[in-house]
Amino acid sequence: MRLRMKITAMMLLVALLPLIVTMTIALLHGSAQVNTLTIAAAEGQLSTGAEALSAYFAERQAELAVYANTPVVRTMDWRRVGPFLRAELERSAGIYEKLFLADTEAHYYVTAGGNPTYGGLVSFDNDDPQARLKSLHQRPYWQTAVGQNHRAEPVVYVSAPMISYSTGVKQVVVAATVLSPDGEVLGMVAGGIEWSEIEARVHAINNRILHAFGRDARLCVIAADGTYVYHWDPDKLVNFLRDVTGQPVLNEIGEKVVIKTRVTEEPNEGLARIGTAMVSRESGADFFTDTVSGEEMAIILREQDGPQS
Repeated sequence: MRLRMKITAMMLLVALLPLIVTMTIALLHGSAQVNTLTIAAAEGQLSTGAEALSAYFAERQAELAVYANTPVVRTMDWRRVGPFLRAELERSAGIYEKLFLADTEAHYYVTAGGNPTYGGLVSFDNDDPQARLKSLHQRPYWQTAVGQNHRAEPVVYVSAPMISYSTGVKQVVVAATVLSPDGEVLGMVAGGIEWSEIEARVHAINNRILHAFGRDARLCVIAADGTYVYHWDPDKLVNFLRDVTGQPVLNEIGEKVVIKTRVTEEPNEGLARIGTAMVSRESGADFFTDTVSGEEMAIILREQDGPQS
């Protein structure tokens, strides 16, 4: 019989872990052999896309690791580090939205500007000499590279998508621990990659999948914690929490609150269960029933080598 299918491709982009590639396919009225071949073709398409993303982030990690080991960055003196990072930002030709340097107290300098009263550290109002300094203390990348790096290891970390404290743009951060010559943690140097830079690469992967499987294909990217990085439904992506008037809600220290959606918290229990398997780095194939269409969906999970810390 003729094989009819609807495809949802899912890629798990894992910070510090290998990529897990998944594709969901509804297989109706097809023979087992045809279904097997279809799954194999889907797996090949996702593997190719995952390798391209892996290579891109491996390059970014290598760049930040080099910065972290540069003698000028190891001085942690913004009067010297600032000009160096601004030159590197210009040289990157748009890859990075900004570069920044953070100390062991989670305060930070950024190429996008700072408060001159505090020597260039970023505050909530850089024009106000009395403004409170901003902090990266709650950011997982700072905790991993600096705050919880008790063994003083040269960590290089790729974050899940977030909204920048400094510029308000959606970004992914690549951070590298800055160590002194004798192995003491001095802070971190990091680069913010604007999401549009990554989204262009995801679109290219999506277009190849659409060409191979038709316009019913759907692609999403999922981070290590299960957060949707890329999804055809924009409401599932990281966004500001807004009040009834549409204004962003602020937390207790004046920062805008963001909301995230995780595959592990999907209302479809089957999809949420498989999402948990993705985050746990399980491989193979699994199935769940789409509650809207009633179709049985096959998800293929395939572990793919990716960037490592």
